[in-house]
This record gives sequence, C-alpha cells and structure tokens, in this order.
Amino acid sequence: MTLLRTLRSKGWILAIVVFIFLYLFTSFRHTSPSPSKTHDTTSSEPPQVPPIDRRFRRINKSRQAQLTSALAHIRTGYVANRTPDYDTPPLLVLYRCTDDAAQCGSFQDRLLSIASAYFFAMFWDGAAFACHMRSPVRFDWYFESLPSYMSMNTDQANFYLERADPASILTVPTMQREAFAKDNFVDTYRSQNVRIVQSSHWEDWSNMQKNPSMQKQRDKYQLGRLATQSEWFWIVSQLLFSNPTSWLAKQLEPHRDLMGGYIHASESLSPYDPGKEVAPHIRHWLRVGVRATSGSDECMVSHAINVCDQAVAWNKECHIFLSAPSSDELKRLQSLVNRYEAKKTYRVIVHTVSQDYEFYDLHESLETRTSNALSFIESKEARVKQAYARTFMDWLILTRMDYLIGEEQDMYIKTAAWAAQVHTDLSSVTHDDCRISAMKDW
Repeated sequence: MTLLRTLRSKGWILAIVVFIFLYLFTSFRHTSPSPSKTHDTTSSEPPQVPPIDRRFRRINKSRQAQLTSALAHIRTGYVANRTPDYDTPPLLVLYRCTDDAAQCGSFQDRLLSIASAYFFAMFWDGAAFACHMRSPVRFDWYFESLPSYMSMNTDQANFYLERADPASILTVPTMQREAFAKDNFVDTYRSQNVRIVQSSHWEDWSNMQKNPSMQKQRDKYQLGRLATQSEWFWIVSQLLFSNPTSWLAKQLEPHRDLMGGYIHASESLSPYDPGKEVAPHIRHWLRVGVRATSGSDECMVSHAINVCDQAVAWNKECHIFLSAPSSDELKRLQSLVNRYEAKKTYRVIVHTVSQDYEFYDLHESLETRTSNALSFIESKEARVKQAYARTFMDWLILTRMDYLIGEEQDMYIKTAAWAAQVHTDLSSVTHDDCRISAMKDW
C-alpha cells in the first residue's frame, strides 16, 4: 500500500514536470524571433542607403513635375537638328561668334545669348537652331545637346551657310529684348525672304513671354507656366549645357565623385532615374561651391566654413569646391580655407580643377606662351581646346553642387545657380563691409 502511494505521488510530480516543460517549450516557439528577422552576419543584403538630402534644393516635387513636363514637350515637339541633305528648315537661327572673340563676350554672356537664341528658334514653327561658335573655340568641343537632335552642330550650320543665297541671310548686331515683346518676326522674315538669321548678341529672352505672335508655341511647350527667368534657363541648360562631350568628360573624370558620382547627364526624364540623383556613396557629403573673382574672398570663405559647421552637425562631410578666374585668386582662396580649417576640430575637404589647366575666359585671346602642362600638345586645335577647358569645367562642376556661394555682380555663379537650382548666397562689398544674403535673381 505504501509503495502504491509512493508511485502515485511520483506520477503526479512527473506529470507536473512534463506539463511545465511543454508550456515552456510552446512559449519559446512563440516568442523566439523568426529566421528572417535574426541578424545574419553572412547576409548579402546591401547596407542601408542614406536618403537624398533635399534641404537646399529650390524646386519641390510639384514644381519639378511642371518643369519636367515642359522639357518633355520640347523634346518631343521641337526638332532642331535637321538632316541637311534632305531637309531645309524655313528658318535657321544662329548664335554666331566666328570672328572677334572679345566682341562676343565672356562665357556667361554667351550662355545667356545662346539661351535667348534657342527660345527664339523654338517659338518659330519648324525653325532650326545652331550654335555657330568658332572664336576662340567651338562650343561643341565641350557640350553636346541632350538628346543629340535638340541642336545642330557647327558643321551642320556651315553646310547651310555655304549654300544659302547671301540675300537670304540676315545678320543682326544685337537682337534686342524690346523687339522680343512685340514684333511678329515670322511675318517680317517671310516678307523679306530671310532664311538664316544670326547674331552675336541675343538679349534677355524674358520679353518673349509677352509676345502674342509666340503664344501658340509657348503653349505647345508649356513654357507659359514657367514663372521665373531661372526656370527658363534651367530648361535650356538641360538641353544644351548639361552634357559634356567625351573629351570634356575625360578631363572631368578626377571630379566624378564631387559631381555626384556621374559625369554624363542622364537622358531619362523619370524623377526616379538613379542617373539623375547623387550616387548613394556621396550622400553623406555636403558639397559647397565657392566662386570668387575679387574683393570678398575672406567673407565668402568664412561663410562657407559656417555652412560646413552645419554639415558636421548633420553628420555630413564638408567638401568645398573653389573656382576663380586666375591662379593667384585660387591660391588665395585655398590659403583662406586652410587658415579657417586650422581652427576647427573637423576636416574640410577642398577641391579645385588642377592648375595644369590655364585661366582663360572666352573673351580673352590665347597668348603665344609655353605652358609646362600643355607643351607636349602638337596640334593647334588640341592646344586651344585644353587652354579654355577650365572655364567649362569649373562651371559644370558648380552646377552639380548642393550649395553655392558667389558674388552679387557675377553672372558666372548666377547662371550656374540657375542650372543647379540650389540655394545660393551672394556677397556684396560696401565700404569694406562684406554682406552675405540669399540670391534673389531667380
């Protein structure tokens, strides 16, 4: 009897132990993490990509959609690159600079004239456009239109010019902005049998927004929806000034990361195209472009360092790209950055185009001097092409920055800001007092 009681008591104990074990095992299965959520050090999943920083971009998503829509309408509705052997346009519009480089103006002057001439051609149904620039360099040595059919090249322009009746070519010293607002150029040129119109100076295109005779084409390309001068320039820059030639791209290769991880612009209009955004490995940078000509170097560098302070607070590396029209000015900027950086606990990474590239703007003549960097170049074309490359390189790099700083009177930085559409601060010097304020010329 005693043995039976002992077995019964042990059985109850054993049953309780088994029950507890089953309970704990079931609870463990429900609470343990699933295999997909456990940390696997051998996983091949890529690291998390930092989000794109849009805090200094001027164009929000809705405005970007409007600009992209206008760009799409132009690319599908305007064909500026004619095939000379088979097609003759009713009018060929030329930005012309073939003789005296000084009369055509600086690099930024030419960008503005080319933009005006391009809109003039666009507002004439069936007209073609070409940048007929050979002095001091050819424009198509540095920039290719995107897509390629959006502009003729110099050789195509020459094809028409050589075969045209001289009486049908109209050369105008300056295409004035007042005429853009009211003149019916289509009727006038047709009555005069004008087939080619060319000028070295095309003034501000903004008055073309008011011309009744241009309304049909404005509506066709949705340009009437663009409110600011900079948005119109952005359109042209995307078509004509954003894509370097293969030769210029080779010169820019050392600056690929600074330019966002890519050099050639993407032809896609999709806002989700990765080729239009800063590459993932660059997104922890804040890229500040500084362009100085004279007078307010220290003021601008001090401001750039203040921007770097913000970048460090956001856990970003600060990269400053320096641009200047002369070797002495560039060296002065570099020394100022180094002096300010010495007082900081973080590092500022400074970038410049190599001083192997000379400092010539397009209105300056190429001096017959020997350059150590270029002495090996034998052909005149190669010599000239490389001598003027810095002007194009600096500007194109500035258009890829996240933040820009420049001088109030400098259209070089302003056109770069229009193309970049990023926050831009400008300095003005009054009685040795430097003031920095946000750019208003949009």
